[in-house]
Amino acid sequence: MRVLIRVDASDRIGWGHARRCLALACELRRCEASVAFVSRAMDDALAVEGRRSGIDVLVFSQAVAERLRNDDPDAEDLLSTEAQAADAEETLRLSDEWGGADVAVVDNYGLGEIWERAIRGSVQRIVVLDDLAKRRHHCDV
Repeated sequence: MRVLIRVDASDRIGWGHARRCLALACELRRCEASVAFVSRAMDDALAVEGRRSGIDVLVFSQAVAERLRNDDPDAEDLLSTEAQAADAEETLRLSDEWGGADVAVVDNYGLGEIWERAIRGSVQRIVVLDDLAKRRHHCDV
């Protein structure tokens, strides 16, 4: 099984999301899954820890990352339709370069149903981690 985990973690946002995704990724690795983090922003220390655990770390191109930048630590709003579509496009580009994924896991307050629908045809299953439960999703779990 090949699992892509879409999560962001910079020095300002997303550390809790990334830590729980790292725990999930390590357990998936123990079950012999191939796992990759796909991120707009990934803290260097966390990226190193992931790589040491056998997790590939794929980072958005600088141009796309800058266009989607949101360093507001209190941001809990969905990205615009256009931004979610651009995020999904870059996620799929990186996934294709990685060799594709069977499952996509997303843990990100800015992404929702629009992003999930955009990647639906490229993965067999979509898993959403959403501790706010105030957004619409198009997922399997």
